[in-house]
Amino acid sequence: ILDISGSTGGGLGGQSVGDLNNDGRSDTVLDAEIAGFIALNDQLITDNVNAQVGIIAFDHNAYPTDMDPVAAGLQIVTAPTTDADGNGVMDVEDALRLLQWQGGTDFEPPLQGAIAFFTALATQPGAGVLVFLSDGQSFNPGFADEVATLNGMGIDLRAFGVGGGASLPSLRGID
Repeated sequence: ILDISGSTGGGLGGQSVGDLNNDGRSDTVLDAEIAGFIALNDQLITDNVNAQVGIIAFDHNAYPTDMDPVAAGLQIVTAPTTDADGNGVMDVEDALRLLQWQGGTDFEPPLQGAIAFFTALATQPGAGVLVFLSDGQSFNPGFADEVATLNGMGIDLRAFGVGGGASLPSLRGID
């Protein structure tokens, strides 16, 4: 899950990651989130992990990401090594580079989307990992029930603050 709220369009500070989503702004918080997720996908490939990877972007709503640039309809997962369009870039990275910042920050919709995601995949308890990247604080603090549901499903929840101004108290409500 990646935060694309308006605040992720702000400067990152620290080490340069470039303009990974080609929005004309280098080194934004969203660029850092994209870089982090690309690194995670690269590590899955290096470790030869047989995984299904999906992305849910969020601001005040949740946006499941189409993980296959070729197949018709919304494909919610792909393998870390898949390059369906043959452009030499893994489809996970292609999907990440399309993300643009917008809107407010609400943790509840993407967590609801994650419940639907893991349910649709019939993820067995202990087999799913949710990585949640955000810089902000949810304007809606009512997401504890979604966290409880995901925990009850046996999903491993990992939340990370991105950027120097990341609000860690909100993220601690997830992880």
